[in-house]
Amino acid sequence: MDSPFIFSLGGRSYLSVLEDSGTNQDYDLFAIALGAELLYVPDNLGGVGIGISYFYAPDILSGGDAEGLSELGLIVDYQLTPQSNIFIGYRDIEADIKTINQEVEIAEGAFIGIGIRY
Repeated sequence: MDSPFIFSLGGRSYLSVLEDSGTNQDYDLFAIALGAELLYVPDNLGGVGIGISYFYAPDILSGGDAEGLSELGLIVDYQLTPQSNIFIGYRDIEADIKTINQEVEIAEGAFIGIGIRY
């Protein structure tokens, strides 16, 4: 099919050590998140695509001090060749820390990347 929508399912792994600057307490976490990405690449934009992604790791797929993790991302993608693309975006990654019973922001902000398919 020749659709301008590209839908992907997959997983991501996370490993992080967070430090609470107020108490000097370290929190270790790891997670395996499952999620999806939807990319809209219309023909009239010449290889430019706009997308959104969401990944979630429930308590059963989280470990260490984490009780869950979620990632939300927005992306602008440009296809250089049929096998490569560059992209910029915004990402917000948050985790629930069970020892303090709070949701903590792991990362938030812009990113840039290169994708190569083979």
